[in-house]
Amino acid sequence: RGKLWGVIDSTRPYLMAYLVPAAVFAVAGGWLALVWVVFWWLATWMMMYYMGATGVRWTERSPTWRTSSPS
Repeated sequence: RGKLWGVIDSTRPYLMAYLVPAAVFAVAGGWLALVWVVFWWLATWMMMYYMGATGVRWTERSPTWRTSSPS
């Protein structure tokens, strides 16, 4: 769980760097544009969590992930 949150936390500055200007410009486009920007920003967080958790799950289930050597 720590590795998953470490990866997600490392993307926080980039997602905030996207959200701030996108929200500012969306406000100029109306409230519906702002709703869509926030919706897709939240969807991005959920997908990152899902993909990261899936990666951790399959890594833990792999019988050779600890012993495999680089090719």
